[in-house]
Amino acid sequence: MQVRVLDAAKRGGRGRIGTIEHTYGHLSYRAMEVRFEDGSAELYWYYELERIEECADSAKGKQGSRRPSPSSARNRNR
Repeated sequence: MQVRVLDAAKRGGRGRIGTIEHTYGHLSYRAMEVRFEDGSAELYWYYELERIEECADSAKGKQGSRRPSPSSARNRNR
């Protein structure tokens, strides 16, 4: 699974994209080892990462590309 680093203020790397190689810890507080394209790997807490697929989905939603359903259009015309 590909992820993007959200918050890495202490060590840099914000915005880098990598692949999760291993996960450690309990489900409620998980750490993940992320391997980057340059071959380096670092551990991040789950809240410091964002799935790449979610980034694409949220960007689509922000553009307002959703079309209203026919029933909502009918209700507006009344």
